[in-house]
Amino acid sequence: MNQTMNLMMTLLRPRRRNKYLKRILEHMSKSNPSTFLDVCKSIGINQVRYHFLGKYPMLLDTRGQSIAEEVLEKGCFQASLFATLSDLYATRDVCFVNIGANIGTSCLSAHAMGFRDFIAFEPVRSNFELLEHNLAQLKETSRIELRREAVGDVAGTGIINLNPSSIGRHSFVRDFHKGQEEVPLVRLDDVLPARKGFLFMDTEGYELNVLKGAPEYLRNHADGICAEITPALMGQNRVSEIDDILQENFPFLYDADGKRYKSLKEVRALQEGHQVDIIGLKTAR
Repeated sequence: MNQTMNLMMTLLRPRRRNKYLKRILEHMSKSNPSTFLDVCKSIGINQVRYHFLGKYPMLLDTRGQSIAEEVLEKGCFQASLFATLSDLYATRDVCFVNIGANIGTSCLSAHAMGFRDFIAFEPVRSNFELLEHNLAQLKETSRIELRREAVGDVAGTGIINLNPSSIGRHSFVRDFHKGQEEVPLVRLDDVLPARKGFLFMDTEGYELNVLKGAPEYLRNHADGICAEITPALMGQNRVSEIDDILQENFPFLYDADGKRYKSLKEVRALQEGHQVDIIGLKTAR
């Protein structure tokens, strides 16, 4: 039954309206995810169910914007980045440490790669509730530790600015003037166990603070790292400081396409101010 007929049936058979609306929305979610999410929000639907990578049932926040749109369109999030990571980094028997875990897409992708040990940090309460729900299914096969905390260079509390249109872009460094949330703040060196791990971080411009709070972990335990670096949020001086930390601890640097660099200064896109995902490893692939 095509979508025009489904729409007609919502008028002709009001008692079964939800059935036909569901069919319309399911079709729209794949063909036009942005419109689908707008429709959901307009009629008060805050969450939708989806099978991530075709096998992990999860709840998506309709305010997820780019995250939700990409999952609905492609079945996953950051597929090319995780494909490159899988190719570059063959080890799976380490702890996958996810900073800024959001609703769990990165952990689910890492589980699909073969990781079975996870520590995930997510400070915003609404995101953390979905993170708990979406990763509960991994507990039978994996070690899971979820922490409703932000990570930085000092311990205490912090104020995170809430992005009203994208749950993946709450930020310590940008004020959207649409609300804030006080969150616990920890240093990785104070809370992570002394076991080998891979650090995966997306903290919307707060990456340098995370790294400054983890010199011992980076030196002695982190086998690799993947970090989203956004010059527009942190400025080139802070990018240079991140470069120094990465070169000191991870001599092998790659972008999301697998191209190797000796320094972030060689990454032209970063120098031009573009956001880039960087993978750093202690040993070459």
